Amino acid sequence: MLDPDQLLAANLTEALKQVQNYVSVALGASVSALALTTRFASRDPVKPPGTFVAVDPELAQVVLLGLVFVVGVLAAYAAEAINVAAGQLDPKLLRAACSFPSVAASPYTWVRASAALLPFIISLTVVIRSARSAPAVGGWLLLGGSAYGFLLLQLLHSSCLLQAP
Repeated sequence: MLDPDQLLAANLTEALKQVQNYVSVALGASVSALALTTRFASRDPVKPPGTFVAVDPELAQVVLLGLVFVVGVLAAYAAEAINVAAGQLDPKLLRAACSFPSVAASPYTWVRASAALLPFIISLTVVIRSARSAPAVGGWLLLGGSAYGFLLLQLLHSSCLLQAP
């Protein structure tokens, strides 16, 4: 049977992996949605990731923005799990677990901030370019801002930062 510190270290490592994966998906989805807003983008139906049929590019943008929001919430939740697990770990184990290569464990503030801000800023650009009304932009500021704002707070207050050499 695992002792509690080993289980916490395993949970911390898994949460670091999840944040890394969610941020990667958010970046990919937001850049894909942005590509659909350019004047060079085809107006032919496209097949967004995770779907089985080709859809209108505007609908694809909505699907991709929904994906950006959902993975932002999941990343924020995983980042919170990092801080909860790290707060209970023995300092030696915490130092070892925080050596995992993830944006959430980066010793550089700009890396952690970029991980939270880039998907939000890129997706906000998509909404501004394609929105037909100001409430759409305001709605994305509220939804996306809450998810990625919480992620930003969690990443900037990460317990792994205290373990940097």
